[in-house]
Amino acid sequence: MDAQLIDSAQWGKLPFDLFVLEKWDPSSTEDARAQGARLAIDYVKLGLRGRQPYHEAIREGRFASPTQTQIETILEPMQTIRERNLSSTIHKDKSIWLRTCYENGSDAKHAELLSSLKQPIEEITNGRGHECLFDDMTLYDYGSHWDRIFTRFPELVADPFADLDRKEKKTRDARAEALREWKEEEVDELDYEAFLHYHVTAHFFVEDRETLFGNGRMLIVWLDDQGRVVRETRIDTTEQLYEVFGLCSDGSIYECSGTWLDGEVGPAYQHDGELGLLSAEEC
Repeated sequence: MDAQLIDSAQWGKLPFDLFVLEKWDPSSTEDARAQGARLAIDYVKLGLRGRQPYHEAIREGRFASPTQTQIETILEPMQTIRERNLSSTIHKDKSIWLRTCYENGSDAKHAELLSSLKQPIEEITNGRGHECLFDDMTLYDYGSHWDRIFTRFPELVADPFADLDRKEKKTRDARAEALREWKEEEVDELDYEAFLHYHVTAHFFVEDRETLFGNGRMLIVWLDDQGRVVRETRIDTTEQLYEVFGLCSDGSIYECSGTWLDGEVGPAYQHDGELGLLSAEEC
């Protein structure tokens, strides 16, 4: 467990700190934790473009240090030291492993899962070991609602050094090409996958009830910059976790294409979803 904050995670140095201190309403009757969780979701929904000013302010040193009262009443209750430290490096460290099931008997099942891995967790995670394993019943007992992680870890979908103009152009071009082929009834699977791929900003692995008490397969979720599911699938923890964890950490979606293509497209990215191909014609 991290004992102290690293330099990049000091109070007031996370982009989300600037947002939450700017938006915080001290006169609100809302519980402080509830207000913090709500603002975390609001921050995620800004997307990369909306969050860019906060990242730029941090890089350029254009921010005021929070007061001790703000630290103690707003920032400290929202995240643990470990969560803050990882929030400041997630754009480099990439993969996390989130356990969301803590019902009776799950501790033994979790231990069995770890012991069944062909490689030790340190090797699977490229030396990071339990640092990337979020395993705490008091914090992450989410059940099937894994998306609650954003209330504690909004920087999960951060990409502070993204070339947004280039990313948005690639996304538009891929969408236009996939839509053209859709209209001509000649959809090329690779073009459609490129359309989806360019929306992916983050991913993580979920150890849920199905993993521990069902088929033993772990959920992997690929997310866009607002935390919406682009694709999700399940992988065999014994046979696939080592390879897929490493490739995903490197951002190599196509190199684990079998896993990626086996996945189910998220609701927003279905052809008739709000961001799907059929809605693209209206964009």
